[in-house]
Amino acid sequence: MAEGRTRPAWAEVDVSAIRHNIGVLRRLVEPAALCAVVKADAYGHGATAVGAAAIEGGAAGLAVALVDEGVELRESKITAPILVLSDLPPGGAAKAVAGGLTPTLSSVEGVEEMVTAARALGTSHSVHVKLDTGMHRMGADPQQFFDVVAAVMSARELRLEGVWTHLAVADGGTDEDRAFTDLQLDRFDDALARLASADVLPPVRHAANTAGAVAWPRSRYDLVRCGLGIYGELPLGAVSSIFGADPGTVPLRPALSIKAQVVSTRTLRCRRAPLLRAPAPARRALACRHRPARLRRRPAPCHVRLRVRSAHRRPAAPAGRDGDHGPDHRRLRSRLHRVGR
Repeated sequence: MAEGRTRPAWAEVDVSAIRHNIGVLRRLVEPAALCAVVKADAYGHGATAVGAAAIEGGAAGLAVALVDEGVELRESKITAPILVLSDLPPGGAAKAVAGGLTPTLSSVEGVEEMVTAARALGTSHSVHVKLDTGMHRMGADPQQFFDVVAAVMSARELRLEGVWTHLAVADGGTDEDRAFTDLQLDRFDDALARLASADVLPPVRHAANTAGAVAWPRSRYDLVRCGLGIYGELPLGAVSSIFGADPGTVPLRPALSIKAQVVSTRTLRCRRAPLLRAPAPARRALACRHRPARLRRRPAPCHVRLRVRSAHRRPAAPAGRDGDHGPDHRRLRSRLHRVGR
């Protein structure tokens, strides 16, 4: 949307709605904590304002997709934990460490880059490791996951703060969707059990997005990552139904509204329809519909009326007959009659 003083339309973001929604979702998922997802400029709502409101509303931290998004939040004086959900690009580890961001790691190479960056700054840095349980977007596959965790545990410069996964179809209402979400959570639970058997107990385990937080209580673990919900929206279908099933549930409030200044009004006579932009057939239909009943059978006014005749009703004249001017003329004459008014 273009910005400027002369544009009579604008978007408004109600940060009190953000705080309200954070509170509603926090109460729903307790004792799990809530992380507010503010990637992509808080889905167009404004990351710095939404991030500050989310922390005020009780969010335990924020999540972004890119290192630069996290750096922008730090520059706006937000000091809460900020989790980077994507793998770091080349050179991103140094910026993440310098900005006090918590990166997500899913490869041994990523661990080595983080170790180098943390060592250069002389710090010990918290990281999360992501397990791909079936979404196949990012994260370590089950064979690599334990190698990545072992690499983090063996590095003095790193602390394993959390492990997580992402649910692909937690908002789905079909049996197939529910079976796949159960499968993802089973895989995550199996990985956590293997870590526990090796005395590796990450303080923070998380899997749920907004849909998971609402519809899948077993996915809440220690933390939920809510994006859509904090802006006042829920996935359609099963998730909305589950959220509204309890009569005592406080509804979410949409944070974004689009507004426009009224610049002109028109007063029309009764039954008069605005026809300027309607296509010609629609204009004729609307004009007919808004006429008095006694006139509705009359054709809509038109300078030229076209009538189609089937070829079998009037055979073409044989070649050489008077008035026959060749095949093109016969085809045109059989299809169209022009009647002037």
